[in-house]
Amino acid sequence: MIRYGAANLPFGIGMTSSPDQAPPIGATALLGGWEVAPAFPGEAPTGWLPAVLPGDVRLSLIAAGVLPDPLVGRQLEAGRWVEERDWVFRRQLPPGPGRRFLVFSGIDYRATVSLAGREVGRHEGMFAARRYEVPAVGGEVVVRCAAPATLTGPPLDWRARLLRAALQPVLGGELFPRRLGVPKLQMAFGWDFAPALPTVGIWDEVTLETTGPLALTDLQVVSWPGEASTALRVTLTVDAAAALPAELEVQVEEAGGQPIASSTCRWQLSAGESRHRVALSLPPLARWEPWERGVPTRYRLRARLLTSAGLSDEREVWFGVRTVQVAAPEGGGRAAPAKDWVRLMVNGRSLFLRGANWVPNDALLGRLRPEDYRQRLEQARAAGVNLLRVWGGGLRERRAFYDLCDELGILVWQEFPFSVAFFDSFPRTEAYLRLVEAEARAIVRALRNHPSLVIWCGGNEFSPRRNRPLVDRLAHAVAQEDGTRPFRAASPGAGERHHWRVWHGKANLADYRRERAPLLSEFGLQAAPSVASLRAFLPDDIAPGPDWEYHSAQLAKLRRYAGEAMNAEQLVAASQRAQAQGLQLAIEHSRRQKWRTCGTIFWQLNDPWGAMSWSVIDYYGRPKAAYARLRGCYAPVLVTIEFPLRAYRQGDWLEARLWVVNDTLTPLDRLELEGQVAGQVVFQRRAVAAANAVTALGSVRFQLPATAGLVVTARRLGTLLCENHYDLQWEDHAQIAPLAALRDWLTWRVLH
Repeated sequence: MIRYGAANLPFGIGMTSSPDQAPPIGATALLGGWEVAPAFPGEAPTGWLPAVLPGDVRLSLIAAGVLPDPLVGRQLEAGRWVEERDWVFRRQLPPGPGRRFLVFSGIDYRATVSLAGREVGRHEGMFAARRYEVPAVGGEVVVRCAAPATLTGPPLDWRARLLRAALQPVLGGELFPRRLGVPKLQMAFGWDFAPALPTVGIWDEVTLETTGPLALTDLQVVSWPGEASTALRVTLTVDAAAALPAELEVQVEEAGGQPIASSTCRWQLSAGESRHRVALSLPPLARWEPWERGVPTRYRLRARLLTSAGLSDEREVWFGVRTVQVAAPEGGGRAAPAKDWVRLMVNGRSLFLRGANWVPNDALLGRLRPEDYRQRLEQARAAGVNLLRVWGGGLRERRAFYDLCDELGILVWQEFPFSVAFFDSFPRTEAYLRLVEAEARAIVRALRNHPSLVIWCGGNEFSPRRNRPLVDRLAHAVAQEDGTRPFRAASPGAGERHHWRVWHGKANLADYRRERAPLLSEFGLQAAPSVASLRAFLPDDIAPGPDWEYHSAQLAKLRRYAGEAMNAEQLVAASQRAQAQGLQLAIEHSRRQKWRTCGTIFWQLNDPWGAMSWSVIDYYGRPKAAYARLRGCYAPVLVTIEFPLRAYRQGDWLEARLWVVNDTLTPLDRLELEGQVAGQVVFQRRAVAAANAVTALGSVRFQLPATAGLVVTARRLGTLLCENHYDLQWEDHAQIAPLAALRDWLTWRVLH
């Protein structure tokens, strides 16, 4: 029986003394055979349809022809009635021998679960797995999910009501919105890049787990690498139906199945749940490394629990051996608490974060399959991304996401599902905080064995000081269930900045060159997707206008950076050009300050629907122009230049400063740097680059033979290490407006 880990496949079944003494052991997916029907709250369901699981209930309605695809055009409005209904799922559970557990990895959001007409549990939350022991006789399983419209907002005391009355008319929008009282997918309540599509249903895996009298319900592996050996601590949770003697067999294997070490121990177990720890000392194991530094090596640990009757339960988990710490940036930042330091160290060596913000890859939860995750994550790695920030308005993603990050060597910064409380705050009631801690503990237990996960964060854009009760519960959950990774209270925190003077403040792109934050964890510009993508989600009319705004476009800001009075094709090209230019300026400026600045995490990699957004890869998987630019400025070895931003003409002289940034752990000699304009070489330089450092190379000056862009390359022994493209026609002298600058300062003050 498997529930956690990267490769959840049963092994070694059939190790019993006879079929009468013990049942077959394992986990069976229960994703087929379900039906779903709507019901008004308090009433019986009618109109059963085949259910599509896992997924938001709208997937079932789309498959049955009841709803059009809500992500196309304005068809979302045709399904608003979905939010007013309860949704009831049912399925027959066959009879079977042994102890049996029905496990829901994610029910969204408030639900009751019954079997054969008898309630077996009540559920509140979106992310915690629910595990119900069910009898051998089987019966009909019924899951009733409450209507999203019944979810209420945070309770408000007199101070909060006064604050809302005073500030809401001034600020616009809504203070203390409903979403703040519900720890679920915040994006589903509507965001500036996502539709208001409150989700409901069984959105993650459903399994039937069969065991003997002893069930292994959780398995955690913690490693301590050393020069002479690798130490492992294995923590197991066992649920015993009765007091029994037990034998535990633990085996560690290489990815190919070759055994490395094994251990056996015997216990006398009492009835009920108990936790046990086993220590193993192994030969030195290869480290799990980020993709640019080596191989993300993983190992498999198999645990088998036996009684005198034979095998009672078994699990396996994939793990990696690596260390992670945080440290202060160079040249300042040491006044921040150690937990807020922003220089990440993996396996004892500093790693510059070339990151991207990850949002849910589909607003219709459950439509994604592992191959969809793989496509997007491989695109991220191909662009040079080494870390993904799983944003706090999104999800604890499904298991396939983390498995693939482990495999591909992409680091994960995981936020809890709390996002954007500026003047308002999250509830402080004990009932809410208990729910928060339970959900957080479950998230940590589900993800803690993944070596790719390196940072826990409380959430996005709220004040830890004003939300201390929430932050304390999250920190406690992380300490109790993990304790091996850094925890940041919120993003942005000390030493970290979300730069929105550009775009929301309409500042010149050159404003990025003023940035001095040690970690720049949000910044970017909207850009329209390709014309082919526009036609996919706006099939009737792709002209810029109200339909663009319905699909997230901020037209005034798009035209501020792209230009006025354009048709769709022109605005696509111009907005993508501006986005590419902005990301390149911010990223290269930060990388040239390496270790005073410790990383950049641009907003955003991907999209949950067809939209005009900040993504560099649109909902349909089509890259924007900024994606191609990232492949140059996010290369582990970067040749970068800085020059005045203006429109250059043929014959103009261009003087630029030149650097090589080397994020690898190897010093690089015999580098050959070259610049070309319209195929003509305009400068050449030989260089040596120190390991994991930035090397300044002085200035280059050359005359432009044409008005084409500049292409700068770095080669070593004939191998191309970097190809970087520069736009020589970008000119924008506008300055940030005083009111926008004031708002930027006020936002920083509110969040800190």
